Amino acid sequence: MSNESLKFTSQIPSSTPINSSGDEELLKQDKLIFDNEIQELRDSIINSSQIKEIGKSIKITKNDSINKRVTQVLQEIESGNSVLLTSISNSIPKSIAIVEIVKQRLKEKKVQFTQFNKMARHVSTVNPNYKYGQQTKHQRVSVNPYLQEKLADAATTKQIQAEKEDIIKSVRGYKVYQLPVLHTLIVIGDGNGYELINWTTQTE
Repeated sequence: MSNESLKFTSQIPSSTPINSSGDEELLKQDKLIFDNEIQELRDSIINSSQIKEIGKSIKITKNDSINKRVTQVLQEIESGNSVLLTSISNSIPKSIAIVEIVKQRLKEKKVQFTQFNKMARHVSTVNPNYKYGQQTKHQRVSVNPYLQEKLADAATTKQIQAEKEDIIKSVRGYKVYQLPVLHTLIVIGDGNGYELINWTTQTE
């Protein structure tokens, strides 16, 4: 896969409070922005090429079942639709695995297809390696009163530190992550006549 120019369309939220209760709102905003980027890409493909029959865009996550996603992609193709798969950051390896299995299944059925690939970036304030919403050690502790008392003291210290960090973040702003995104478009046929700018092509 060759390097292409990267398009940045994301808008970073600027008014969301930065605290523990703001994590959920950050995740919602980031998901909405990313979903909008995928929709914009899908629309641009339809408007600028002869590829008109694109099924529902499929967003791959690291927790997806490979078999279920493979079945979903094959069903779209059997319905006569092209398929757009999108993955981000640590979900990219799973997306690649799904695409390879789909290609193998299509080859077994002697179905000719063309694979288009595009690398992009998603500008995010969400760390993809941080597990938001997980319970802390303090929240998971048993009801043992002695342990609760000890952890209460530690929690107070951590709370003070967290408040300091929130103040620093409010002054310095969010840490921004440039996350890699892989778009894969599978089209039935030899792909001749399809002009997709900044996409690489693999014909099978």
